[in-house]
Amino acid sequence: MRSLILATLAALTVVTAASAWPADDTSTDPVRREIQGLRDEITALRKLRDLDLRTISDRLDRIERLLERTPYRSEFTPSTTLPSRRGLVRLDNRMGVTGYVTIDGIAYAVPAYSTRTLLTVPVGPISYTLGGEGLSTGPVTSSRVNSGERLTITLLPPG
Repeated sequence: MRSLILATLAALTVVTAASAWPADDTSTDPVRREIQGLRDEITALRKLRDLDLRTISDRLDRIERLLERTPYRSEFTPSTTLPSRRGLVRLDNRMGVTGYVTIDGIAYAVPAYSTRTLLTVPVGPISYTLGGEGLSTGPVTSSRVNSGERLTITLLPPG
């Protein structure tokens, strides 16, 4: 019991002595200097945080006011004009070899004595060349793909 009383008195003496130190005297104790430095840093960080929050809040207010003044509308209508913006091109190969049609840089093979229909050629002017297996490529030909119509390109044997 006696040791408990002595320990309590010693603890009270240390606490009393620590609280008796001047609060401003941070020059003598490195721990107190460090604590004061951390307090100052926390205060500065809180000021920066508050400034950032005010800036963000001001920007958000400006955006909301701009949206209130700006007439806007939103709607979605499925496009029914997409198919009409594409044309049909029928490739008709009347040769006994595989024919090749190059339309605007894209080559299409057409087996001998058969046809091939292209459903996704954009409407408008096109340029194409014709050729076949073992044959030279012909000159560039220009034509036009119209909406809702079919353009037929026929590959004939040389002769």
